[in-house]
Amino acid sequence: MIKSKTQLYGQHFLKDENIKDKIIKESDIHFDDVVLEIGPGHQALTKDLIKCSEKFFGLEIDKEISRKLQRLYSSNKSVKILNEDARYFNPASLDLKDMKYILVGNLPYYSANFIVRKFLESSIRPKKLIIMVQKEVAESMSAEIGKMKLLSVTTQFFGDVIKLFDVFPNSFSPPPKVISSVVKIKVREKLSYNVDSIDNFFTFVKAGFKSPRKKIHNSLSLGLSVEKERIIELLKDSNVNPDDRPSILSINDWITLYETNKKYF
Repeated sequence: MIKSKTQLYGQHFLKDENIKDKIIKESDIHFDDVVLEIGPGHQALTKDLIKCSEKFFGLEIDKEISRKLQRLYSSNKSVKILNEDARYFNPASLDLKDMKYILVGNLPYYSANFIVRKFLESSIRPKKLIIMVQKEVAESMSAEIGKMKLLSVTTQFFGDVIKLFDVFPNSFSPPPKVISSVVKIKVREKLSYNVDSIDNFFTFVKAGFKSPRKKIHNSLSLGLSVEKERIIELLKDSNVNPDDRPSILSINDWITLYETNKKYF
């Protein structure tokens, strides 16, 4: 069975003018800003983003749409449309500077988490992200202590996350089956947290959320393949209650645990 483009790329094109205007306003783009849009699609946001910014880059995974946009803007030297998959795109390949561009996009539901982490962990990070994702994903990104998930830690490690507003299915064509939300991530110029290896730290946190419904000592024991008694001892040494759930831990708690346990992975 041949998949439709909606199934293949997760394409749900924004058609609601009011939502478009709210996103543009929240983006707060100044003319000397550089904008990178993921998924220009049918240009619900693109035209306004180009008008607002000094330089515009668009990553469009759909080859047909990409070619159409390239022809449309071929005479505009400040606009560059690339037929690229944002999941695997390296922002260092463009004329971008760290913390000097704004990332905007209606992200595919199936790859939003991966794309956000890709850009946040890049050597060329955006100074701000204004993105539309599935509502549950937005709530995970912006969750407070007590409701934290793996995505909460990996996003909030880099910046301040604000869930702005919900967007309902009738704002799209074709309408998705879920509610979306627009999120703003203000990336910190200097990270508030210090670890020797970001990759290793996130590997550790992922192990800690191996079984998020279990107590932290059970979850870490499973994730690191270390005997439970040893994990309980290390948790107590780090002033973390072994009976807490992973969702209770702050990012500083995770860093303390990482420094104590990193010899195990």
